[in-house]
Amino acid sequence: MTRAQGFLQSPLFAYIQAYFLTIASVLGTGILGLPVTLANSGITPFLLTFGATFLIQIILIYFFVDLLQKTSHYLLQESQGKPLAPSNDISLQSLGNRALARDDSSGEEDEQNETNPFQPPVINGKLAKSANGDDSEHLQPNLHNMGGLFLGPWSKYGFDLIILVQFLAFLTGYALAGSQAFQQLFHISSLKLVIPVFVWCNVAAIVFGQVIVRPLVSVMTLAKGGILIVTVVVAFAVGSRIHNKTTSDFSAAGEPFLMGIVAVGGAINMMPLMYTKIDCRSAKQVSNFRRAVTLGMLTCAILNVLWCYAVLSIVTQRCSLCVPEARRPQWMPLNVSDHCCHLAANELPPDECVFCLQQASIHGRISTVPLINVVEGNYPNLSWMALLIELFIVISITVSFLVYGSSLKQLWDGFLADLLGANAVKKASWRWCSRFARYIAYGLSFGAVFLIALNNPEGFIHILDRVASMSLNVEIVFFVIPMVRASRGSAFKNMPLAVSMPHWSYWLFIPVFLYSLLAVTYDIASILADWIYK
Repeated sequence: MTRAQGFLQSPLFAYIQAYFLTIASVLGTGILGLPVTLANSGITPFLLTFGATFLIQIILIYFFVDLLQKTSHYLLQESQGKPLAPSNDISLQSLGNRALARDDSSGEEDEQNETNPFQPPVINGKLAKSANGDDSEHLQPNLHNMGGLFLGPWSKYGFDLIILVQFLAFLTGYALAGSQAFQQLFHISSLKLVIPVFVWCNVAAIVFGQVIVRPLVSVMTLAKGGILIVTVVVAFAVGSRIHNKTTSDFSAAGEPFLMGIVAVGGAINMMPLMYTKIDCRSAKQVSNFRRAVTLGMLTCAILNVLWCYAVLSIVTQRCSLCVPEARRPQWMPLNVSDHCCHLAANELPPDECVFCLQQASIHGRISTVPLINVVEGNYPNLSWMALLIELFIVISITVSFLVYGSSLKQLWDGFLADLLGANAVKKASWRWCSRFARYIAYGLSFGAVFLIALNNPEGFIHILDRVASMSLNVEIVFFVIPMVRASRGSAFKNMPLAVSMPHWSYWLFIPVFLYSLLAVTYDIASILADWIYK
């Protein structure tokens, strides 16, 4: 084994992958749409709601690692003919045999004195065998079999459905944001010309190029993180020359609330994919995996806050702030701020302003659109910065689309493997049926993403703010929290896990539940208000 091969199979590489895949899954359209929602609230109210959201996500990461360990233990016991009785009395016969095989699941070296003899599948760097001879890669935890283990016979399908809706919402947001980015980068006249190319090229890579997608995502994530850091530094430098004033309004604190959840939410749904890369018998590896995911989440939160500060230092919150009193057109009210900013010559009516966050929000644009307009229109010597921003968006959205698209593909694979049974994997006569069903599912899912994006090109903010945030919070309130509570039942409570949570920590599900319920309530109220007052 060469040194490079040894590194690729080492626990350290698994932690690095977990860190970067967390960033890749979280740092997507949320960071691009978040500054747009600050048009009225400003930065201070946002920091309060965003800080609370971040803490909730960290608690969820810890809960999900616990659920992953218990799912792995259960699947192994079932495969050996020693099924535990789930606390919800659900029969899960042959669940392990029908679970989706993970792509290229690799084991890590056994770490002495830190392993759990009851804990699953990777033994001395090789896949264990189940009682019926199947490779234990068929026994890896995924969202589908986790729902089947901890939820009721019908609610597990509800869990699959809400995950599907969530993936479709995020992918639609990525399709719109990515198409906008390519349109601006190549100066294409119509967005509807870009959407088909962006969507279907990425879909082809997801469905037919999974061997290439995973390493490509890690490299592109590193690239987009570096570009974002450089962009933020340059944006602060430009903002220090503009001296752009900002205002805060706590009565509008709810506006960035939902987008903040989108900006740092969803990482738990990617954790099963990353979890397959570690030896989950090892307390050290499980702990370091959890730290890697948490560190990735912290990195995303810091970058989100810095990006919001950077955008607000250059782009005005509302178009009324773009014109000084001496040049105020007749259509503009007199009771607005007389702040004189960098757009003193702008006399466009409000609905045509392309330089402020307020109009970007109304027209469903990502925050980089007004940012690039300001830089290109007022600082032509910094045109390279606009190119840097455009490159960041293109890389960021492409990575996020590939990650979520791959997870959607695996969700369908797991569901269909469970639905069709083990025959779909073992018998050659069934394979064509399984393959055909999967391609139909892929086509319907990605086709829906394409059609929604094509017919609602200005719906970026509403799709993320409403559908994506709603699905994230519904998942937590109605599925994740019940899974956490079920995991404390008699069948799971005393499982010998590599890393256990202290008993008191399980009561943290209460603030998670209340916070997410508040978000669902606010989301519904916002939808009703928009419907009534439009």
